[in-house]
Amino acid sequence: WRATARARRGLREAPSRFVGVRPYQPGDPMRRVHVRASARLGRPMSKRFEPSRDRDVLLVLDLEPGDPADRGDVVDLEPGRHDDAGSVEDLVVIAASLVHSLALAHAAFGLAAAGYAGSQRRIAYLPVSSGHGQIERGLDLLARLSDEPSVSFERLAAFVARAAGEGTTVLVLTRRTVGPMLRSLRSLQRQGLTVGILPTGSAAPAVAASARAAGLSAQGLDLAGGWRSAASVGVVGASAGVVG
Repeated sequence: WRATARARRGLREAPSRFVGVRPYQPGDPMRRVHVRASARLGRPMSKRFEPSRDRDVLLVLDLEPGDPADRGDVVDLEPGRHDDAGSVEDLVVIAASLVHSLALAHAAFGLAAAGYAGSQRRIAYLPVSSGHGQIERGLDLLARLSDEPSVSFERLAAFVARAAGEGTTVLVLTRRTVGPMLRSLRSLQRQGLTVGILPTGSAAPAVAASARAAGLSAQGLDLAGGWRSAASVGVVGASAGVVG
């Protein structure tokens, strides 16, 4: 399963290509409702856009630590102390590899994380784009990202729901189980977003399996050799090959 894989649903519509209105259909997001046309015609109307063959991808980094019992990537330094930052580094290196893969595929991508990245804003955010220099902007944001989460994942998901365009594929990189995030992930799906879970670390196969059992697309990822010397990111618990 690749970050740039084609979504199973039909072609998404490009928000910049407005072509008219159509009758409201159950399940249409409220932000799609055309208020003036609805008032003029006396019934709910939704905006209609031209289809786009592009797929926007927003990588979302969940910096919250999981239960130590669920993580196999905690490094013992001395009795009673663990290097939790190491697992954050794994997450960032995997994100950087996905950024490279998306850029090589000429995909429009962006980043969001509940961490500080050289400013006072609690959520680090790079809008989705396929423009010149996007890969450099993405890698720079990842390099400046703090180790500690600045807000909860629930607040991060609420921000993503407002910032992501309809039809965007949201890929959540996480090092914990999806149970605490499930309500927020369901909310993103109701917004018309395609949600995928990319757990990391040695527990990734089990976390991915539990996410799939909950009806979410998921695939575990891990570094080959640890973040300091890794040459590739591999799909774990599956026969697929390297993804970045």
